Amino acid sequence: MKKSSKIICTLLLAAFCAVSHAQVPVQKSTEKTRINGKVYYIHVVQKGQTLYSLSKAYGVTIEQLTENNPDLSGGLKEGQSIRIPVSASDPPAPSVRPAATASRQEVTPPAPASGTPAEEPVAVKPERPAYHLVKPGETLSDIAGKYEVPAATLQQLNPDAFFKGKLQPGTLLQIPPTTEKKVTVAMPDTVSARSDTGMQEEFYEDTSLYHTVQPHETLWGIAKRYHTTVQELRRLNSNAFVNEELQTGAVLQLHTLVETPVYQDLKAAPAGLPEQPFRGTVKAALLLPLLRDMDDSLTTRSKSPENFFSFYEGALLAIENLKREGLSLELSVYDSFYDKDVEALLQQGVLQQQDIIIGPVYADNFKPVAQLAKEHRIKIVSPLDPHTEALTVGNPYVWQISPPAYCRQKKLIDHVLAQKQANIIMVYHEDGRDTLLVQEYKHLLGAGMDSVKMLAHQVVRGVAVRDTLEKLLVEDKMNCVLVASHDDALVSDIAANLYLFTFRNRYNITLYGTERWRNFETVDIKYLHTLNLHLVAPFFIDYSAEQVQKFVTEFYEKYKTDPSQYAFQGYDMFNYFLRAIMRYGKNFEDYLPAYNPQLLQTKYRFKYNGNSANGLVNVESCLIRYTPGYSIEKL
Repeated sequence: MKKSSKIICTLLLAAFCAVSHAQVPVQKSTEKTRINGKVYYIHVVQKGQTLYSLSKAYGVTIEQLTENNPDLSGGLKEGQSIRIPVSASDPPAPSVRPAATASRQEVTPPAPASGTPAEEPVAVKPERPAYHLVKPGETLSDIAGKYEVPAATLQQLNPDAFFKGKLQPGTLLQIPPTTEKKVTVAMPDTVSARSDTGMQEEFYEDTSLYHTVQPHETLWGIAKRYHTTVQELRRLNSNAFVNEELQTGAVLQLHTLVETPVYQDLKAAPAGLPEQPFRGTVKAALLLPLLRDMDDSLTTRSKSPENFFSFYEGALLAIENLKREGLSLELSVYDSFYDKDVEALLQQGVLQQQDIIIGPVYADNFKPVAQLAKEHRIKIVSPLDPHTEALTVGNPYVWQISPPAYCRQKKLIDHVLAQKQANIIMVYHEDGRDTLLVQEYKHLLGAGMDSVKMLAHQVVRGVAVRDTLEKLLVEDKMNCVLVASHDDALVSDIAANLYLFTFRNRYNITLYGTERWRNFETVDIKYLHTLNLHLVAPFFIDYSAEQVQKFVTEFYEKYKTDPSQYAFQGYDMFNYFLRAIMRYGKNFEDYLPAYNPQLLQTKYRFKYNGNSANGLVNVESCLIRYTPGYSIEKL
């Protein structure tokens, strides 16, 4: 007789998933505005509304909502203002262009022959989000300056965001709306940009791997400028400190020299080796940062617990589906928001008997649990944090899901090099803030660097880059423009100028960027689609896929809300690892070369980090393309 399946969940939390979220009818907004040349409804989310209900009310797809609102990866939040594209059948909004600033502005096509004045006053209502998520290190004055709002106003609107007078990371600040005003918009001939005046035909190598400490500079400020960390700077420059104080005049090495990591393939199982299904009850532990003390002012966790509850909901849905296939599981879920929570679990000895551990999420409290897993030979999965790659060294029981940056960058550069006879142009920020990324791209381009044209650039009011950029383009080849920068002002400026060239039909241009661009709010989306933007992301959800649509339906039926990206990740991880144990037993890595279950996002492809004495990392990622038809496709 077949053994009946069972699921035993030992929860140290409230029964979160049993709560029903009542769906709220959607009252369609009639307010329209033009943002970066595209017309949107601005909808303020009400409690209980979902992406599904909004898509139905406005006649758009969930993919269109997520594409136009990159911050929706964590799910909808009450009071959040989101952009909803207006369909072609709706009457257009009045033409509005954003105000020019010292750092960026929208570039529009040249005026028609009939003539448009070089300057025209237009009514502008600059877009300002309803809320701002406070990041670690941000100050009230920083945020006030960003949104041009008095600091006192923000403090009055958000009294709960402060503890003992200190602004708390991870809190949402309400931002007051902008009043309408008259501005003057300059035409493209005065586009804000910078090239190296008088030397436009020379292309520069970025050699900024070092920084000389100036008076009053802080280590934190230097780390922020060069997109590195205080810890990394201290590690590389121990001689730059006297009694822990950074010394003026010290020359700091900014980055570790680029090296080629080695990822070793898993060996295929011997021919004829039979599968060894697991017949007993699988014991699994899930450690997520779910609960936070409301009066805690010490934590720097920036992720919302709602994201991890969503991860948990996706995992439970995977478990239910596997239960129908015969899974018997004892699942223990523990809160790991604080280090003290993890320390208590280790002292209580509740993890030693597990077959598999998923989490903790953050590298700092993942480390002691990974050591315990090694001592007791338990597989442990790092679900989200890419920094746990270092913990795979010397620990063959660690499995990292987030693909290493090297693998993602290599995928992008390999696509650039595959464009035969292409004209490759690399643009980077001249102040050195993206030096590490530039060096990594150069390393991956290898011998191909001999033909790459380099352009140092910085956005400065009143200086144009268009003429310099056009001198680098070639009419009879594909122009692959690789922008090695995470700076949104620079990206916006380069994309706007390249977009202008598409009107002449003289140049074939493909733009290459980084995953961070998906969160930029200053770059007009039409530029990215027209320029066939290519970038690599760790995961990609194709909402047109049948299995994705089925998951969205099942998730909504169970939880009365739409799944966030975290829900997809929770589903995929539990589906992958529990199914592997069911099919092959606890030592399932021997069979992985032949194991390829259908996942909702990117498939997993694990390799040893160096050799089999180390842990395994997922080296698979997604190359995606923004198409001229305003869709995003996986290549």
